[in-house]
Amino acid sequence: MTACTKFSSTDLEVLEQQLAAWRQRQSGRPRLPSEVWEAAAVLAHRHRPSPVARTLGLSYRTLVQCMRRSGSENPAALAPARFVELRWSPPQGASPEPAGWAELRDASGRVMRLHTGHDPQAWLALADAFWRQGR
Repeated sequence: MTACTKFSSTDLEVLEQQLAAWRQRQSGRPRLPSEVWEAAAVLAHRHRPSPVARTLGLSYRTLVQCMRRSGSENPAALAPARFVELRWSPPQGASPEPAGWAELRDASGRVMRLHTGHDPQAWLALADAFWRQGR
């Protein structure tokens, strides 16, 4: 790795490959670059320090110390949530029609009808919201 090469802090497998390549080019046992420890600390916040240290062949204690120096908060937890759109296509040969219906009534006579579709968790969440609204 040249001085301008950045070690991956987003993919453990990539960092493992980068570190292996770096180690092959070294003679003896030189100190690891601080960039390796920083990238490993970020990954350890996400994946826990033990598997990261084991995968990369690093000292567990040193990695934990690096994590503390880089901050006790998980960097992934500090990132704002993003909307992710998921598209679902029914399997070939599957009926596009909903699997059934659900009808909910409360004491005031309000009625809610739902296509149960292929995701009963979705209508259970709607039913829960429906019942809470009257409280």
